[in-house]
Amino acid sequence: MTALRIGLAVVAGYASMFAASMLGVGIAWTVLGSERAFHEGTVVASSPWSALMCAFALASAAGGGFVAKRVAGQRSRGAALALALLVLVLGHGIAFAQLGSEPSPLPEGKTVADLTFFEAGEVASAPVWYNFTIPWFGAAGVLLGAGCLRCER
Repeated sequence: MTALRIGLAVVAGYASMFAASMLGVGIAWTVLGSERAFHEGTVVASSPWSALMCAFALASAAGGGFVAKRVAGQRSRGAALALALLVLVLGHGIAFAQLGSEPSPLPEGKTVADLTFFEAGEVASAPVWYNFTIPWFGAAGVLLGAGCLRCER
């Protein structure tokens, strides 16, 4: 029963992280717009976009850690560690898979300024440093949200 509860906690935490992350992407797009979301004339994410996404990753992962803690009950530390490890493994797996990949071309007749939110999501690419850094923000956020990084007096 304990393993099942930890598994449910990890799934619930990850699902809440995903939902909050998608909300964060929408907010960032609204705040920055297409011109400031990308480096000029490219579909590579800009520094302001990447920094904002790191902040949203930390916040959404903290929420995911909190959810995992609540669902896991007495086994909250184990659930938080499992979720943080999952975030690190999946995140770095995706980062390695994207190494050497070329950005997608813009849709025919479009400029970066003309991209809709969904078109931008299809063609956008992240800097390599970001792909390898974001899993660490996620793992730290999970542990923070689950209360595993408390300062002891």
